[in-house]
Amino acid sequence: MPARSEPQPLIQLADVFAGLAVFSRAAYDAYERWLCVRGRGQDAHITTASEGVYGSQAYRFVLLDEFYTACVRRLPGISLQTRRGLYTWRAGAPIQFRFHT
Repeated sequence: MPARSEPQPLIQLADVFAGLAVFSRAAYDAYERWLCVRGRGQDAHITTASEGVYGSQAYRFVLLDEFYTACVRRLPGISLQTRRGLYTWRAGAPIQFRFHT
């Protein structure tokens, strides 16, 4: 049944996961460039400015990176690089990221 998301934390959580999944595919190339620069030891905020990434995209890159790092540690079976976006390759994983073309 349709419902407003403000009073429903689980709907908000589902929205975050869905948004991250779509963003991870749509902005993967820019995320990968950002990650390479950041991997050279630069601060996330400096990196985003030097790459011409600002505002919500910069925030999303940091969020995606932290989410994926947590997944690698706690939820085996979720990949980011293999399909150039969040994807669950293990059927038994508690969170499933799939996309249909």
